[in-house]
Amino acid sequence: MPSRQDPEIVPLPFAETLEIARLDGAAPTTLTRRIEDTEAEATARYLGAVSVEGLAFDGEIAPWGGRGWRLRGRVSARIVQECVITLEPVVTRLDTEIERTYLPAVDLVEDDPEPGPQEMGPEDGPEPFTETIDLAAAIVETLQLGLDPYPRAPGASLGQHVHTAPGIEALTDESVKPFAKLAALKRAREDDKA
Repeated sequence: MPSRQDPEIVPLPFAETLEIARLDGAAPTTLTRRIEDTEAEATARYLGAVSVEGLAFDGEIAPWGGRGWRLRGRVSARIVQECVITLEPVVTRLDTEIERTYLPAVDLVEDDPEPGPQEMGPEDGPEPFTETIDLAAAIVETLQLGLDPYPRAPGASLGQHVHTAPGIEALTDESVKPFAKLAALKRAREDDKA
């Protein structure tokens, strides 16, 4: 996995970090983040969407275990994408709960028998932190997971196009099905009986 300094890494569309030293180590800290218009435009570009409206996070971060933190909350937004077939706008209303657990990076390295970069998802266990927790990364990841990678407008369909040389029977979706020939024989027998 490339590091954050790798030129191939696209920077997040907005920044929001939580400084561990400023958090209450004994009680939950309430968090609210509303995305401004310029940040929303950058987020839409980052996601490959037409627009992102009303993007917000409401939740809390609380101490977890001896040295860890648990982030809980809700990400909501209205996202407009282009239909992959017609290019018409497709609206997705996202309202998703988010939960992440974080442990100091040194704690995770001590438990890891194979040092080195690894990919982790939200269900894979605690994520590492040093002095800050990246709230923007958690919000953007939630957006990415909530979007349809191939949005379609209602009723949009690719249809079927058949291309072949003259005199050759074209393969169609129906003809390549396992029992298509048997079904054709059955239809032919029924036609003969009629």
